[in-house]
Amino acid sequence: MRKAMVEKDHLQLSVRVQCELLGVNRNRLEVKLKVVWKPKAEDGEKLELIKLAHAKDPTMGTRQLGRILKRNGYPTARWTVGKMMRYLGLRAIYSKPRTTVPAPQNAKYPYLLHDIEIDSPDQVWAIDITYIPWRRGHVYLTAIIDWHTRAVLAWKVSNTMEVGFCLEALKEAVAVVRKASRDPQHRSRQPIHGDKMVARGGEYGNSSEHGRERTLDG
Repeated sequence: MRKAMVEKDHLQLSVRVQCELLGVNRNRLEVKLKVVWKPKAEDGEKLELIKLAHAKDPTMGTRQLGRILKRNGYPTARWTVGKMMRYLGLRAIYSKPRTTVPAPQNAKYPYLLHDIEIDSPDQVWAIDITYIPWRRGHVYLTAIIDWHTRAVLAWKVSNTMEVGFCLEALKEAVAVVRKASRDPQHRSRQPIHGDKMVARGGEYGNSSEHGRERTLDG
């Protein structure tokens, strides 16, 4: 490589002239060593305070921990707080990108809606899971949605992404639809369909009519 041809101790050509002749960026000749932050004697109380605050709320980052230090009489720059966290081996817990990437060991189900015309309620249901960021963390929201009417049949909120609260939402949606099918007033507005309700992963029970009071599209 051309960078290897540069001689720092050349008797006639300086490093700058050699770089100009070879077309090499002089700034890239030497790798800058990263300076490892080391605590000073006066940083002991700050580090202890950061550890206590992070143990109480692991979602806190450099901004929130900096405010806590300032309120306790230790005004510290955000970048210094970040160095202290790295020194302590602490990281804020938060939702990171690519949360929808499935694990390799998870089963993959076929898509069953190809070439199917969805023209009636309760013909197809869908489930959607998303997360809602809060000031001190986030929660997960799952909703059961009717594909045709965009009606939200049921929804649940949880602070962990587990199967349990998704199944609760599905059971509640089934209960809501079954109750609606027995309501004479509701039945007079919309007919009851006897088709099978197709889900993305297979079939689930018998379909019935429901209302349009709660919709995503308004």
